[in-house]
Amino acid sequence: PTFSGVPGAPVCTGQCADPPCGSLATPCHKIQEPLNLANCAIGPNAALEADVIVAAGTYPERIFVYPNTHLIGAGRDVTTIDAKGLNRSAVILSSQTYYGFNRPGLKSSITGMRIIHGSGDRIDLVDSAGSHYFHIGGGGLLLFGEIGAPGWPRVTDCRIEDNTLGNFTGQPAPDWMGAGIYVAVGQPIISGNIIQRNTTTPPDQGGQVDALGWGAGIFSLNFDCEPLITDNNIRNNVTVAQSGIGGGMCLSGSDGMVVSNNLI
Repeated sequence: PTFSGVPGAPVCTGQCADPPCGSLATPCHKIQEPLNLANCAIGPNAALEADVIVAAGTYPERIFVYPNTHLIGAGRDVTTIDAKGLNRSAVILSSQTYYGFNRPGLKSSITGMRIIHGSGDRIDLVDSAGSHYFHIGGGGLLLFGEIGAPGWPRVTDCRIEDNTLGNFTGQPAPDWMGAGIYVAVGQPIISGNIIQRNTTTPPDQGGQVDALGWGAGIFSLNFDCEPLITDNNIRNNVTVAQSGIGGGMCLSGSDGMVVSNNLI
């Protein structure tokens, strides 16, 4: 979706020009459709927010949750996002692409959902020297927030389970991290979730460099990450790699990172 930018008369184009659903007469049957509609309705106005309420059921799709939108399931035991066969992260929250609206990457959340069968995205990381290196990560959830903006995105009361990382891009990415949740940047809240049976098994590398398989349940990337991880049940997550660390969690972060009251 895009936004016309006409003062006083915003008009959505692209996906939102002729909404295929969203009325009482024509409810949406895919989760991404109302998320797109909400994103377009909010437009560039970062003061607005929208709730997308999802009925119980299984939804065979992968999801992008925009800034200023909140995805609310009917319960983590009855509302499922199933990304089987889609070869991507099951859910991405607030990536750096906002479809032309340029809102800050804040105020996005997901709650009351079961998230299964994601395989992760190829993540392009750039170091201080400008060199690129690549991870496969975020089988269940790939989280992008903003530095210095605590509390976003939020993942609460979900089941993140049975996600298995894989590289289906045809491009190199030797290190596979965060099969359940990958925290790429920001200060997210991850609370009250069941995170289980997520698996990373990167293929072996030759030569002097080992393949890394870190943080099968939760992986936090570096000093740009200050997650609050609390009251989660993290169990039966598996990493098998030349360098396998943290079947439950592998966390790097800054002084503001908090990990408390989790059962691992």
